[in-house]
Amino acid sequence: MPQAAAELVTFCLEHPATSISEPDVRLVLERLTRGPEGVFDLASPGGARLVAALIELAESDDDMAELIPLGVRGGDGLEGLLGEAVDRALALARTGTRRLFRVPLGPCLAEQRPVLEARGLGAAFSSTSMATPDARWAPTPTPDGLVFEDWRADHGTSAIHALVRAAFAGNPGVIHLPEEELVQRLASSVPKPRLLFDGAVLVGLSRTRGPEADGVGTVQMIARDPRARGRRLGDVLLSEAQRVLAEAGATRFALEVLTDNTSALALYRRHGFEVVSVETTFQRGVHG
Repeated sequence: MPQAAAELVTFCLEHPATSISEPDVRLVLERLTRGPEGVFDLASPGGARLVAALIELAESDDDMAELIPLGVRGGDGLEGLLGEAVDRALALARTGTRRLFRVPLGPCLAEQRPVLEARGLGAAFSSTSMATPDARWAPTPTPDGLVFEDWRADHGTSAIHALVRAAFAGNPGVIHLPEEELVQRLASSVPKPRLLFDGAVLVGLSRTRGPEADGVGTVQMIARDPRARGRRLGDVLLSEAQRVLAEAGATRFALEVLTDNTSALALYRRHGFEVVSVETTFQRGVHG
């Protein structure tokens, strides 16, 4: 990786504007923009700095281009930096084919909401970050006939790709990884993803990360075949994810969920998760 790009990643990890992991920061900066013009590294004389990237090369159900703030350092002039990033990103998006333009604002940028509203962006949806106070977890029995397996390369990715798309269909803001990227993500995941099978049919997936140096283990994804509703597979998959993280040494668990997903919020609360913060995503038409 070029030194300049490596410095951007380091800055974003030391001054995070979002909760995404190092692999995801690299993914956004290196492979989901159209090129260097889609990465914005802005600084003010007052000491503020903002690193953000415009995602345009990822699959999206709602045809969006999304400006993601990745790293932020406070200081005089931060408002102007965010405004410049939005203006430049929107201008770039207008040269492409996407229909919607979005910007998520995490807690560290929540006060900058007027910057987006002044540019015609309105609140579209929000995501809730949740965590547990410790690593206690309640085992949920796996239903008869269902079996968990660690992901292996010979499982392939087509069934997994289809499961994830079906599980998150209609959820705003979901970015679907291309199959080749999904392979890399599954292969590099630590701990290994867990696949839930009903015979030879894939019905669920849990993917986790960590624990990090602070002891937090993250539940990155719980995906369940929509046709399997009513079998409590959400509880089964989440309990398995917590077990995997606890055995890896996590001292508490964390995850994110759409705020409007009341059934998922209830599921997570049953398993000891509490609300930590809320991130609002703002939206407008690219050409509107």
